[in-house]
Amino acid sequence: MPIGRTRSKRVFYGGGYLGQKLYAPYTQYYFPSNTTIWTCIDEVHAGPPYLSGGPLAIQKDWINYGITGPVYTKYTSLPQNGYEGKFYVPAYWTSIPAESSLSGWGARGWARTSPVKPIYQFGVSLAELRDVPRMLKQTQSFLKKFRFLQLHKDRRVTFGQFLKDLSEGGIRGLGSDYLNLQFGWVPMLRDLGNTLLAKDTVTKRIAQLKRDNGKPIRRSTELLRQRSSTIIFKGDQVGSTLSPGSLTIYNLVGGPQPYMTWRVYSRRIWHSAEYTFWIPELHVPIPHEQDLKNLRMRLLGLRLNPDLIYRSLPWTWLLDWFTNVGDVVSNASNNQPYHMVAKYAYVMAEESWTWHTSGTHDVKVGTYGSGSTPPTMRQYAMTSNGRVWKRRVEANPYGFGVSDGMLSAYQWSILVALGLTRFR
Repeated sequence: MPIGRTRSKRVFYGGGYLGQKLYAPYTQYYFPSNTTIWTCIDEVHAGPPYLSGGPLAIQKDWINYGITGPVYTKYTSLPQNGYEGKFYVPAYWTSIPAESSLSGWGARGWARTSPVKPIYQFGVSLAELRDVPRMLKQTQSFLKKFRFLQLHKDRRVTFGQFLKDLSEGGIRGLGSDYLNLQFGWVPMLRDLGNTLLAKDTVTKRIAQLKRDNGKPIRRSTELLRQRSSTIIFKGDQVGSTLSPGSLTIYNLVGGPQPYMTWRVYSRRIWHSAEYTFWIPELHVPIPHEQDLKNLRMRLLGLRLNPDLIYRSLPWTWLLDWFTNVGDVVSNASNNQPYHMVAKYAYVMAEESWTWHTSGTHDVKVGTYGSGSTPPTMRQYAMTSNGRVWKRRVEANPYGFGVSDGMLSAYQWSILVALGLTRFR
């Protein structure tokens, strides 16, 4: 059995020489020193060949200081001041939110990549025919709200009359009308179109299942990709927005200088697996017609099973909007008839919070006094810092959320026959 381990590494940032003040007291300046921790939680394996991975969790905190080029500036009048060296942008530090949970994403990825999932859900469509009278009534009520669609010879309907009709019909009712369209008519019309293509599609799927029967099938899919950016502060600052700020008084840097901090959040979740299934009725040169009929029924979603019963219950679509119950039920229902297992199945995620801080100043260059106008140099730098998580969650050969203790003797016999017990 693999042994879990936790490793950590200290990473040092900053601490290098920055520059020095040119007038007494002569002070040397350095980058600030920061130490962050990188943590890795994984498994110890006996040795190669490494045929599969295991659970993995990595957390990294990091800083990338933005540093300008060198500059020489010296003010000889009173109060005297001067600096030779570089400038940097201080990092923006704040509390970082906790890592997001991966719960439910594994079952979703399994359901999406399963090679034996039904092509259609005609059984659900048949069960939902009971809702047609209600859908028609809701649609009729919706159309009555828009009297401006009716042809009136005696008057011209204005936009004000349209708003009045809409108000009298109840604006709040538009939510019900939208649900009626999105979760009622749209799926039903889509299923009607699929019915016309079902025969050819099922024939092609059965041919594909026959080719893949008993063979390893690798599948992967991206489940989520999101990215957002938020400005935390944007404005001007008197004197330099770069450090060391104590040196950049008015006689070295002129005018208000722009300063900006913004935050970037990104998250990506993906799934990868290698499946194997076994359909005995397809392991013959010419399958029996009754066996093919049963297979067609399953592929069309017409065979009674827990998945069909769940999807036929009212409001389960709303439950699936917030949970993955439907995916779990679907996976359990579809795996068993095809004796499908996974040699490996992972759901993986990479999530990060990053803060970017930019600083700018127009620094006077050379030696000058109160009566002179020296040239200026525009300097810009940006410092980034943040945290990144990387995580991999491993599935049982029978799916996510399934433990070895939940397997039956029959399921264990399949794992033994396929040689997958060495991974447990």
